[in-house]
Amino acid sequence: MVSSATPNLVIIDDQRIFCDSLAMALEASNLAKVSATYTDGDVAIRSIAGLTPDLVLLDLAMPGKPGRMVFEVLRKKHPQLPVIIMSGQVNVEIFAQLWEQGVNGLVRKHENLDSLASAIELVVSGRRYVSDALRQAIGELDVTDTVSLTRREQEVMGAIVDGLANKEIASRLNIGLPTVRTHRENLMGKISARSTAEIIAYALRTGMAFAAETA
Repeated sequence: MVSSATPNLVIIDDQRIFCDSLAMALEASNLAKVSATYTDGDVAIRSIAGLTPDLVLLDLAMPGKPGRMVFEVLRKKHPQLPVIIMSGQVNVEIFAQLWEQGVNGLVRKHENLDSLASAIELVVSGRRYVSDALRQAIGELDVTDTVSLTRREQEVMGAIVDGLANKEIASRLNIGLPTVRTHRENLMGKISARSTAEIIAYALRTGMAFAAETA
């Protein structure tokens, strides 16, 4: 978490015009100070250590080293550095895997400034964010029928989306660990999920347990 002062950002996107335009818009609106922009993921990885940014805005689809691989390296080298993924395409499976890996925000690449401002504000304050525009795009492209879940199963799914392990879920819900395992197994059976990422993908597709702002 960083202070409420104007955050210091790094933008990584292979399109130079997009990088420069976004940087100008963010600074002109006093939403952020952009300390550097990079069109190459490897160069960004090597350079970021000397910049100590508060946040990275990272394009998902880049030639060479894809955004997903850049994120994985950044998370390993700088585990406390928040990263918001910008994506022009909708791929729920990749979004779910990134969320499971701890990405801090997911937005459409060409979000309006108000939405991007919300993403930046929430993420630098220590929260996680999925934009309304991205969730709407997921809903339009990838329609999934919802199944009937019990209140406790919904609570367990919400805790999984929040990144909690079974012991942490038990503590949050004040129930025993075996009970958590049972609810998790029942949940996975109902939604035909075989992994945590598939639970998150279901939550993304249906909007269940996945508000735009996630604590």
